[in-house]
Amino acid sequence: DSALQKWHADGGHLFDHQHLPPHCINVFYPLIDLTSDHGPTEVMPGTHRLGKLNDASAAQIKLCCDAGSAILFDYRLNHRGYANFSSEPRPVLYLCYAKPFFRDAGNTRSDHSIVKSSSSDSINNKPSPPWVARILTGDPVKMKEGFECQNEWEEKVVTGELVQTSTNNMSSGSGERWILFKMNVELPGSENPKILTVHNGDVPLEVSSQFCRENGLGDDFVSVLAQSINAQMDA
Repeated sequence: DSALQKWHADGGHLFDHQHLPPHCINVFYPLIDLTSDHGPTEVMPGTHRLGKLNDASAAQIKLCCDAGSAILFDYRLNHRGYANFSSEPRPVLYLCYAKPFFRDAGNTRSDHSIVKSSSSDSINNKPSPPWVARILTGDPVKMKEGFECQNEWEEKVVTGELVQTSTNNMSSGSGERWILFKMNVELPGSENPKILTVHNGDVPLEVSSQFCRENGLGDDFVSVLAQSINAQMDA
């Protein structure tokens, strides 16, 4: 896996008016010795604090360590998986510990419990509890609005290419939409980037069209942003 991930935080703050202690802690357990060639997790210390997620002055540190080590950090911290330039995979066990009141509705979870069934058939696991599905947000868009200059993408929709991408990206179990990734989008005339959130099941062109509509961007931005979203989904 040689792809460089986008900078992102696994979750946000509970409130916007005051910084609070962490309500979730990420723990990474590398299953091999991680060197800089393996593409270890890279973090930006201090970006877990309220209002500091996109702090350009923050240091960027690669977390190289031995197999079996435990790496703990606030799940609000800006981080990414670095590009793996080695010839071997980089298996890492990922756990997240949260306060009892908090339920993480933003990240991928397995459809199968690790708790074994009490039946005589010990191979089967207990099914995971159902999760409540969430609806899409955003303003309604009129038919074909924002697609006038997207002939290439319209052809892909007709041939099913984008539809197939969306199908592969859908959950097969809980029905809940979780966050796949967040990406910073530089806006013309703005010093601060805008954060675009992409969920499981999203279609790149639809996400791009809605984002451009909300931020007053012209149709020429739609296909460029959609291609970037699609590339990150495939990474």
